Amino acid sequence: MILAGDIGGTKTNLAYITLHDGKFKPEYVKSYSSKQHASFNDIVKQFLAECSPKIELAAFDVAGPVVNGRCEVTNLPWVVDAREVAAASGLKTAGLINDLEATAYGTLRLEDKDKLMLNVGTPRQQGAIAVIAAGTGLGEGGLVWNLARRDYQTVPSEGGHTDFAPRSELEMDLLRFLLMKYKRVSYERVVSGPGLFNIYQFFRMQANYPEPKWLADEIASGDPSAVVSNTAMDGKDDACTKSLEMFVSL
Repeated sequence: MILAGDIGGTKTNLAYITLHDGKFKPEYVKSYSSKQHASFNDIVKQFLAECSPKIELAAFDVAGPVVNGRCEVTNLPWVVDAREVAAASGLKTAGLINDLEATAYGTLRLEDKDKLMLNVGTPRQQGAIAVIAAGTGLGEGGLVWNLARRDYQTVPSEGGHTDFAPRSELEMDLLRFLLMKYKRVSYERVVSGPGLFNIYQFFRMQANYPEPKWLADEIASGDPSAVVSNTAMDGKDDACTKSLEMFVSL
């Protein structure tokens, strides 16, 4: 029995997993709002109290750099320490790795039904694999072929914090706009959930008409970036459409 978890800035997912014929089977899965809890250990204790599993192993991934089994979470006021988590789980040890390192491992288990072709071509054998995850922040990682091991090796990174590099006059204007909000503008400020809303605010500033009341009400009462995305997909607002187009391009 394995306790597994994904620790993110918006939500934390925990799962009770069993192993059958070499395949993992989630037996119980639950998602928690990260910001509504004081620490990850509190969530672990709540989860174990709810399902009371007999845990033999525990491993977690976290949105931030992991150094010596410890992570100061990038978009949360949390410190996640593998030793403390192990104690909360009733175990001697627990695994803790970067979230994009975990995602990279996961790509090796994908089946054809999980994949979507973006550009037609011939895949390179043993080629490097990029892993990109836009969520509360921007996660970047990858896989490189290890000749000695004859297998892929994961490469975690904090590449989302590299400086945003505009490619056009319009993107330069976006950078100038964001520099009025932030001391430093990284790619995470534009390619992420909050990043999409940053882009929307830029285009809304440029628009020659005010924000529609119905849109302002939806943004105020829901997830702003989700509202912008859904509105763009429905073609109901030009600023939302332009925002989503730029987001995808970036």
